[in-house]
Amino acid sequence: MPCDQVITVSADFAQADAELVNEIIRDLGLQFRVTFREGTLVATSVEDLATVKRTYAERIIRKVAARKGWALKQGTERKWALSRR
Repeated sequence: MPCDQVITVSADFAQADAELVNEIIRDLGLQFRVTFREGTLVATSVEDLATVKRTYAERIIRKVAARKGWALKQGTERKWALSRR
């Protein structure tokens, strides 16, 4: 593979909260490796893309739980339990 070639991966985030996605990219320190434009998330590695997607899902769960007054408890690293208060 030529050294001047950059391979990117992308995901459709058209329905995503653009402000929240950009905040996550900043918080994770991925400003130079991940971009979000016009509903598409573009990254230079699958790991970065997966990290942003996972963090986005986690923050949406927290946001909805807070809005609905649900108790949120983290089980394992990627599992959550929701219950009514």
